[in-house]
Amino acid sequence: MFGGIVYFSYEAEKTRRLVAAVDAFVTDGKLVEARKFMEQQPSGSTSESWLAVQKKLIDAEQSDRDRVAQLRAEMETAEQSTETLRIEAALKRARELARTADEKIEVGKLQMTWQQRVSKETAAREQQFRDLLTSASQALQSLDSALSGADSTDRDRLKELLSEADARVGKLRSSRTSVAKELESQATLLDSRLQASRQTVADLARKNDLLDKLTDAVLMLPGTAQGISKAGAFEATLREFATALPNDPRAVTLKTAAETSSLPSVLARQKLIDRWKSLRPIHEKDIETRIREVRLFLTEHPASPDSELVSHYETWLASIQRRFADDGDPDEGMRQRLAALFNSKFIREGHTLRDTDGNTYYLSEARTEPFGSVVSFKYLIGFNGETRLKSLKPSELTIFKSAPPPQQEIATQVRTTVREIGLDNWQKYFRELTESLLKANQVDPFLRYLLVLKTLEFAGLGDHLLEQELAPVLKDLNDDELDRSVAWMDPLNKSAEAAKKRALELLAKVPPLEPIFASAVKRQEQLEREVFALRFSIGWLEKTSRGEWVCRTKWSPAGDHVLHVVSRPDAGGARSWLALGRVQGKSLTIDSTVAQTVGEASVVFASAAPSEAKTALLP
Repeated sequence: MFGGIVYFSYEAEKTRRLVAAVDAFVTDGKLVEARKFMEQQPSGSTSESWLAVQKKLIDAEQSDRDRVAQLRAEMETAEQSTETLRIEAALKRARELARTADEKIEVGKLQMTWQQRVSKETAAREQQFRDLLTSASQALQSLDSALSGADSTDRDRLKELLSEADARVGKLRSSRTSVAKELESQATLLDSRLQASRQTVADLARKNDLLDKLTDAVLMLPGTAQGISKAGAFEATLREFATALPNDPRAVTLKTAAETSSLPSVLARQKLIDRWKSLRPIHEKDIETRIREVRLFLTEHPASPDSELVSHYETWLASIQRRFADDGDPDEGMRQRLAALFNSKFIREGHTLRDTDGNTYYLSEARTEPFGSVVSFKYLIGFNGETRLKSLKPSELTIFKSAPPPQQEIATQVRTTVREIGLDNWQKYFRELTESLLKANQVDPFLRYLLVLKTLEFAGLGDHLLEQELAPVLKDLNDDELDRSVAWMDPLNKSAEAAKKRALELLAKVPPLEPIFASAVKRQEQLEREVFALRFSIGWLEKTSRGEWVCRTKWSPAGDHVLHVVSRPDAGGARSWLALGRVQGKSLTIDSTVAQTVGEASVVFASAAPSEAKTALLP
């Protein structure tokens, strides 16, 4: 029995040791060794510990088979996948699953293969990225060249180049995270260039839109209502440009041009002549209205290139106004003064006797009674009614009763027709009256001289243009040595006798009046052409990137025209019209020297060439 106890104790210890050995193999992962060890031991052991370690081995073997299967699956994924992240995750998991040396060697080989593949793909990818960098850089360079060159106004071309650059930079944007930092930085720089170019294109589009808007705003063709509807639009667009694009090189120039634009004054003048329709006012009230309008124009547009012309017109209007009133006094109007001249004492009334020596005596009263053997009478010898007694024999008289003075007939005609003098017959009336006086040889020479002188003076004071033509004649008639206060009515006054002789000499020098008055008519026609000259705005001066001066316009000319610009203000602030060039057919020729003197954004005006010039109005 003791022996049995010893035997069982021995077997139990042996089993315990076997179980411990197998458990150690399993714990160390030496499953093959554990399996071989168990197979070498007697079978049939049914101890609980033995069965437990056997189960542990079986479970470990199954777990290892699962590990190996997962390892193979991860390695297969790493070999077959094309996704970098998935491959790297599979290799990492495979390294974690590899237990045996063979497994680790196999995984290491797979890792090396992958690294070689990655290096090769990285090199290829970076080379491809470099190619994309070059392509994108070239696209941006083409865009930059277009922006800085002559193509900057070709919107379709710029849009095409921007789209191409955007597409090429977009390819870099989508793949730059997979390349080296240096390459990524280059891509970032190109992206920044693209954004800057995009802004430049946007600014250029905005600029071109505003320049087109300027061109539309300044085009005001005759026969349209654009002059009124577009008033102020050109200047407003100039200011809009300066505000919207303050960094543009033209901004300051265009802002200055808005403040000094000549267009408002030209349109204001055009509005006036549109209302006036013709040079000559319609009636007396129209004269006052026109003078008021002219003075307002000169006040509001002192630097207008038409200021001198409008001032000249005002002078002429003022002279016409003097026909009816002077400084608001109708009694001082030229028409009234003419009537008063021919209504004076020695002209309107009076009685004369003439002796056989050719002397004329102005009587203070008529002599109608029959003459006796001696005729005694009092005749006037001064302007204040002074008289002298004279006695003559009837045989010494040419007539036997007193008669009206010869100038009375002309005076009567003037008094009955002077109210008929109006706006359209002034020159004709005064020319015919003066010619009648020049031919009235029966009128006392000195009186005739005085009447001719005053009539011509009144004619000129009532028509400034006529006054300019009459100036040489009046200068000759205004002889400083001739005493006009001499008592010409006294036939025995020696001073009067000399004065009459000189008066005849002066009257003889008066040239034919018809050419003089005809020249005044031509002056009026010339003034009308100038006042109503049509200069319509067609565009504005632009200096291209090549330094050439062009007229930016949307005008389609028909026929030949002359181009004009307004000068810059002189030291006194005055401006004038300058000839800029010509239009022949569809071709515009510009004098670059004139363009340079007035500068960019100056309004360009057109007028019909001289052979085609005519008075025309904007509606």
